[in-house]
Amino acid sequence: MRLFNPTVPAVFATLAVLSLLDLTAFSQSLGGAETVLGTIGSPISAVGASADHAILAGNHPDEAETSVSLGNADLSQPLTMEIHFALRNRAELDQLLKDQQDRSSPNFRKWLKTGEFDQRFGARDADVKAVADWLRGEGFRVESSSPGALKFSGDVAHAQRTFAVRIARFGNGATFANVEDPSVPAQFANVIGAISGLDNLGHVVPAGLHRIPPAGASSPLAIVGANTAFGPQDMRTFYDETVGPGSDGTGSCIAIISLGDVSSDAQTVFDDQFGLPAMNVSKVLQGKNPGVNGFSTETELDLDWTHAMAPGADLKLFIGDNNNNVPFLDNFADAVDDNTCGAINMSFVISGATRSQMLGIYDRATKQAASQGQSIFVASGDFGAAVPIPPQDNPSSTPGVNELAADPFVTGVGGTQFTPTYDQNGDDVGYSLEEAWTASDVLNGATGGGVSEFFAKPSYQTGPGVPDDKNRDVPDIALMGGLPGVFGGDATMGPAQIACCEHGTSVSAPLMAGLTTVLAQRLGQRLGNMNEVFYPLARQQYGPDAIDNGFHDITTGNNNYNGVIGFNAGPAYDQTTGWGSIDFEVFAAAVKNSPPTPPNPTTSMLASPTRINFGKVHENSSSKAHKVSIANKGIVDAIVGSVSVPSGFAIASVSDLCSGHMVAPKKSCTVMVEFSPTALGAIEGSLSVPYNGGTAMVSVSGTGTAPK
Repeated sequence: MRLFNPTVPAVFATLAVLSLLDLTAFSQSLGGAETVLGTIGSPISAVGASADHAILAGNHPDEAETSVSLGNADLSQPLTMEIHFALRNRAELDQLLKDQQDRSSPNFRKWLKTGEFDQRFGARDADVKAVADWLRGEGFRVESSSPGALKFSGDVAHAQRTFAVRIARFGNGATFANVEDPSVPAQFANVIGAISGLDNLGHVVPAGLHRIPPAGASSPLAIVGANTAFGPQDMRTFYDETVGPGSDGTGSCIAIISLGDVSSDAQTVFDDQFGLPAMNVSKVLQGKNPGVNGFSTETELDLDWTHAMAPGADLKLFIGDNNNNVPFLDNFADAVDDNTCGAINMSFVISGATRSQMLGIYDRATKQAASQGQSIFVASGDFGAAVPIPPQDNPSSTPGVNELAADPFVTGVGGTQFTPTYDQNGDDVGYSLEEAWTASDVLNGATGGGVSEFFAKPSYQTGPGVPDDKNRDVPDIALMGGLPGVFGGDATMGPAQIACCEHGTSVSAPLMAGLTTVLAQRLGQRLGNMNEVFYPLARQQYGPDAIDNGFHDITTGNNNYNGVIGFNAGPAYDQTTGWGSIDFEVFAAAVKNSPPTPPNPTTSMLASPTRINFGKVHENSSSKAHKVSIANKGIVDAIVGSVSVPSGFAIASVSDLCSGHMVAPKKSCTVMVEFSPTALGAIEGSLSVPYNGGTAMVSVSGTGTAPK
């Protein structure tokens, strides 16, 4: 679309990122041996443990081990912290999430209502109260609590003593972090999933908004007397979206996670320029309103391009005032708890993420969103095969991915580039072949993609081109992120005006959020985790059936960046553009007409024995460990998640040969479990071994008795 004489900012926005001084490592060993908690509170045993405490594994920043400490944090320094509760009934939740995406199940797309998730899977009131009482007894102030989290405050001295950690200062002294994982009483081993607030090292940064002067682009973008980039109608024409009554998102809502407020004048100038209905934007604040700041340009872009694709949908901004990792994740969780919007968009990359943040906090919220039918879209980032690393967020020298986009219940959206064909009015005339957004001299940045460090490969992620590895691959899908770029409304640098030309996966993600909102309106229901829709249809198109389900296969380009060799685009799935982009109308028809989803190739695992009774064991002591063998009885590899046991039981030291392993057909893995009662009376529950296809269970029981 050609805009004659638009006001193009002379100075291009840069997004503010906090810079810290170089950090260096401090590490301190804890004496004794304790139970270690893995993913979402699953216990794994550590060498040298004490029976009365459990360590929360992965609950400190890796950078604290490789950075120079300035010494101890001030003991009187106040801290605001959170206990994040582990999920209950995880096997039941896993089955529910599977059934909600199974067309043959009576629970297909029967989404949980607001509050139901916490009732069924959140912490019990008694457990919340017990944790609160323990914290008060340690001298902390409990600020608030819910089945998901408990907020509390205190000083460094109390935190170090209670959680057996050292909190050190780094950089300019304002940055602090615990340099080892915290420990908690063993009775809370299956209750507490993570503790946050012991550090402020990690933070999120914009996925990467880029602006270049139109004159710097290649023909046909540089047109004398005018600027040519994509407006809303160009984007709809290119991706074949028809907008009209019943197909504009009316009655729906899109949540946008933000760290900066916006001026309504920016939205008005965009709507007026392109003849769109006025945006209906509401705002939810977490903390104080940060006002218009360096993050606001990102927010403007998200608003413009979700609205462009779904002009009838309401938009709801969830605005945080803190770009540290956990407050940002809390802001995201607010959008999930609110449950007003069927789609959630995030155009941010997480820097310095810890395992506990991703698995104990973020994954809990994404599962809740999926169970409520909410579809989450996250930009894969503009760092190519690299990632930003704290404290200065420079691109890494080794491969990595935006872990916000890698959660299995999130759709990671990559970026493409192409040379459009315009008519005499400067309007796009239709689809042109795309390639992966690749770094160039014209536009810095490249589409993010690669292999997750934290998340295991989900069962749906199979098909032609999908790597045969154990971890989650991203992205899942891709839309325009590179050239030709888009117009946007901007009011961050003066009076509201039309800005040109904006690029990045910060464009790609809101485009998909808008398209999915229109698709949900046409179907009359929320769609939940869109990966459960994309992957079966992609397997049909790229498999032997070769059914055209609307995917544009992107086979050229790469995401090499900053000296990091990335991945090449290729036939079917690849780690630059996922399954490619979509022809919306063809894809929408395929979703509407999809037959019952054929099951993915899965397997069956059986545990032996299926029941263990440990009998009577003295309180605060441990029984003899019993061996459990889990055999793969199927015909495909089994990918095992984290083995978990109920409170009062523990995995024997270094005995877990199942968690995170791949078990071939006719092979097995083993784990040793012991009974370690911390209270008197009968205790029972189940050892759970999740894998692609289900969960193997072993009933465990025993009775705690008083020492003689």
